[in-house]
Amino acid sequence: MKRFIIISALIASLFNCVNANAFGRRNHATIACIAEQHLSRAARKAVQEIYQKESLIEHATFPDEDRYKICVPLEEGEYIIVDGAPVLKGPDGNAFSFGAFYSTDDKGRVWSTIPHGWFADESGNYLNVDKGECIWAIKKYSEVLRNRKNHSAEEVKLALQMVVHLVGDMHCPSHVHFKDKRDRNDLKYNVIYGGREIRYHNIWDTDILVDRYIGGPVDFAYYCDPFINGALSKKEAVRWQKEIQKGSIEDWCRDITSRLEPVFEPEPGSKITKEQLQVFGPLGRDMVLRAGYRLAALLNEVL
Repeated sequence: MKRFIIISALIASLFNCVNANAFGRRNHATIACIAEQHLSRAARKAVQEIYQKESLIEHATFPDEDRYKICVPLEEGEYIIVDGAPVLKGPDGNAFSFGAFYSTDDKGRVWSTIPHGWFADESGNYLNVDKGECIWAIKKYSEVLRNRKNHSAEEVKLALQMVVHLVGDMHCPSHVHFKDKRDRNDLKYNVIYGGREIRYHNIWDTDILVDRYIGGPVDFAYYCDPFINGALSKKEAVRWQKEIQKGSIEDWCRDITSRLEPVFEPEPGSKITKEQLQVFGPLGRDMVLRAGYRLAALLNEVL
């Protein structure tokens, strides 16, 4: 608790106002803040070495800020040409592109940015698409952290930044793409929210949790984590944390999709009601907590 109070003063000035991008920054910073409270001694030491004594929070949003420069190469056979431009080839042989951007360098090699969403089947199970979704990337960068002695300091730092950020992204309700298209292209349609028309995807990225839970990442971490706010006894909090952290990344994916049914209820053009917001707020807060606990578990394992 003492450590938590100390860092709150340090971070508050960085997140003392809300703008169009603030929820994305605050959300990722909150997840990193929660995870930092639950790192093992070995993982904490490794983070300090990788970040030169800077916190997980400070680097939590870097993959969004520089996402167009973080690319992976596509080999011949991994992409197809659509309207003259390369696109990743999906499992069915057709174009597969969820939030990725493609470029060709002066040597003719094709590069793809790393998507920050992931793909699920009709039952909510994770579907792997190499280089096409963030779970693949989490596993890729986790291996770099596991074998960091074989990589440069720059590669290890990027790997930690990507894992921290993408574990957060995989828990965002608007980042799950379903094979049966129930997400309507990851919620990219307009609804009425707060008296204005806005893209529904952006509400989950920016508005819902900022409007309901005021303050910066440390404040939001307090709302979320019973270890911090004391909503549960220590014994109950430990049991709850272990329940959330158990299983594989694929198990975490199934847990996430099992909670998203209310997210798909609003129709295009409909008004987001107060009753829906009473469900959405706690749902989003719970996803942030789950992301923070699971990020801690993953970092404790790989570091």
